[in-house]
Amino acid sequence: MSESPALSPPGCEPAVACFKAVFPATQSAIGPVRRRLRGCLERAGLAQIADDVALAASELMTNAVVHGCHGLPSTCEVTLTAEWTGKRLRVAVDDPSDALPAEQEASAYRAGGRGLTLVDALSHRWGVEPGSRGCGKSVWLELDLFAAEERVA
Repeated sequence: MSESPALSPPGCEPAVACFKAVFPATQSAIGPVRRRLRGCLERAGLAQIADDVALAASELMTNAVVHGCHGLPSTCEVTLTAEWTGKRLRVAVDDPSDALPAEQEASAYRAGGRGLTLVDALSHRWGVEPGSRGCGKSVWLELDLFAAEERVA
């Protein structure tokens, strides 16, 4: 697993704080990445939203591992990137699948299917865009930081 928790690692604009983790597509890798993301946000002064962001990111990571890497070799990797300025925080999870995620109706008979509903509730907006290398996808969420602070206050 590789990680770049510095505030301005290569590939990020100097005015943008950034966290990046590349991890194997296994469910056991999600918890450690979620905890490191939350810690990075807390150290950056975003403690008031760190838990919500980590939870929403965890849902995106789980979808990428369970659906985006399903049936692919065990060497499949997922990338989580979080970038924030003084106004906006964006979390993106990249996986190799072109299949688009879809919100599902909640059901008492299914253990899963509520992840994107949770992402929608915890973020100001979310979406999907094609992967940067011409294949796969990036599922992202955004929070407007001033609005998030007012919501918490």
